[in-house]
Formats: sequence, C-alpha cells, structure tokens
Amino acid sequence: MVPFHLCTGCETCLDCCQMDALSINDDGLAVVNEDRCIGCGLCVTTCPTEALKLLPKSEKEFHTPPASMAEQMMLMAQKRGLL
Repeated sequence: MVPFHLCTGCETCLDCCQMDALSINDDGLAVVNEDRCIGCGLCVTTCPTEALKLLPKSEKEFHTPPASMAEQMMLMAQKRGLL
C-alpha cells in the first residue's frame, strides 16, 4: 500500500524489487501488485519518502510455504492431478 501523498515517483522501489511487484501508474505513483509481492521489505527500507509500508495479510490470504522440497513436489503433483 502506498500513501499517495508521500510517493514522489522516484522509482527507487522499482529498482530494488526482485519480484517486479511494483510499477508506476499513470499518475506517476508507485503501485504494488500484491500477487507478486513476497513481503521482503526491500522497497520499504529504500523508499526515501517512507511512502511504503508492509501490512500483514489477512488469514485468508496467508500461505505457509512447504516445509521441504519433497512436500513442495507432492503439492505440485496434486495440483496437476498426478496423485
């Protein structure tokens, strides 16, 4: 979430986001794609105007990653209908 009154459109957050979760909208302000954001906080720590902040996800949106690679592979196979 970006408090629009603080964002200057400097694009510093875009440069540091490894997930390409940020873009600049038609108004020249930063916009977060919450589907791509992993919550690492790099954008928050580099924003010179402190326009960005991390917000906790709702319980419905929260996802606990698999504990192991084997568990991840099983989940992927299940989603593909292979198990």
